[in-house]
Amino acid sequence: GWSYGIQPAVDHFEAAECLDVAGVDIYHPTEDDLTGKEIAFGGDMTRSLKSGANYLVLETEAQGQNGWLPYPGQLRLQAYSHLASGADGVMYWHWHSIHNSFETYWKGLLSQDMEPNPTYEEAGQFGRQIAQKGVGERLINLQKHNKVAIMVGNDSLTALDWFSLETGFPRQQGQISYNDVVRRVYDALFELNIECDFISDKADQSQLDSYAMVVIPALYSTNEDTLKALADYVHQGGHLVATLRSFVADENLKVWHDKAPHLL
Repeated sequence: GWSYGIQPAVDHFEAAECLDVAGVDIYHPTEDDLTGKEIAFGGDMTRSLKSGANYLVLETEAQGQNGWLPYPGQLRLQAYSHLASGADGVMYWHWHSIHNSFETYWKGLLSQDMEPNPTYEEAGQFGRQIAQKGVGERLINLQKHNKVAIMVGNDSLTALDWFSLETGFPRQQGQISYNDVVRRVYDALFELNIECDFISDKADQSQLDSYAMVVIPALYSTNEDTLKALADYVHQGGHLVATLRSFVADENLKVWHDKAPHLL
């Protein structure tokens, strides 16, 4: 999971109900491997937890680990990308690099010598830019009104850890996880410049009806209320795109008795 997919162990849509503001840690490749996909994915997911409300990036890397030192200009590019996804704040891990323990070389804005460096200087440049009159005010509370949503579910993530998608032999070498499928779908939309939200697999009819298209990656486990809502969505003109291994079993992982996909 980490910054690259749906998180295991907790349903973040349910957990976010008691929060005023959602927050996220987004760590991503940089240098030649920076694509923007992880920044956008993390932002889109977190914004969606509170029905499109703005969020905070509680942690993102400054210099990061070895090989993640940003090229000149990349730190600002990353920060503006966070704001473009709807972040109202970008906070770095961390202010200065620690001198011992496991993350000794997960570098902060300052290195262990506490001296100014290019990353530190560029963070200050970004801060000065958004502090300019008329700039920061226009970048705060940015809103998106997307017409495409990806439906995700923690139950399916857990189910496919066991009933895995296998692509070869031996099993361990050919396994594809739930998050692999989610990211292939998300990355394809990103490359087509189609922005999207995320919705829970417990979304109701009113949530579905606000989108022109709903894309569903490998939703193995689904309750029947959701399937009925999806059927109604399609009958009313919505476009539903689902991958293999969707709509196989109920919320208790019991496989449906009828021809797949159940009710659809």
